[in-house]
Amino acid sequence: MAGVSFVGRAVLGTRRHGDGFDFCILHRDRPAVRMDMASGRFSRLVIGVPEGGDEQAEAAKIAAAAGIIPSAPAS
Repeated sequence: MAGVSFVGRAVLGTRRHGDGFDFCILHRDRPAVRMDMASGRFSRLVIGVPEGGDEQAEAAKIAAAAGIIPSAPAS
């Protein structure tokens, strides 16, 4: 799918799979926040957390910016 990869460093783009499409912004060796979407073009957004960042705080920021209520973290 459309995107760019800096091998061993980072990826940015879309990924196609059995459930639809994902949009990913990931950096090597950093945690990420995954958001499952109920509607829209993408079934998931997977976004890397800034270095030293907290995954739950980042998820809350993204949800607030999108105007959605986050669910509990998946185990």
